[in-house]
Amino acid sequence: MSEYETGVNGTERNEYTDVSNITKKEYIEKYASPFLRNDIKKAAVAGYICSGISAVIWIVLGNPMAIFEILVAVGLLLGMHLGKSKACAIIYLCMACLDCLVGLIATGRPTGWIIIATGIYAVKTFVTIDKQYAEFKRTGIL
Repeated sequence: MSEYETGVNGTERNEYTDVSNITKKEYIEKYASPFLRNDIKKAAVAGYICSGISAVIWIVLGNPMAIFEILVAVGLLLGMHLGKSKACAIIYLCMACLDCLVGLIATGRPTGWIIIATGIYAVKTFVTIDKQYAEFKRTGIL
């Protein structure tokens, strides 16, 4: 590495510049690719839509207790979307897989596969961000 390279936001940085105080959430909000930030939003919006549709269906079918599961899903989506939490994305994906498995056992056909696709998309995005963040922490260069 040369003594001076282009660092965060095009500023000159030398090898002694400290990037260790930048959190992952701050990295995502300020320095991550806009495409990746939009991918997180897209996954969350798709999850919100699925949760809204599920809520309406369960209320119409007369099972208001299912709303609690939907509220947990929305909470995880908010953690993923606003909190930039990979853990929420992983838990959301696990919950979607479990829900699909229960639906498969109960009805004989898979249900909720769109929710699983949303979860996979979100986790894939966070894994990509993790790789970029680790590289950023290592080099300090975007």
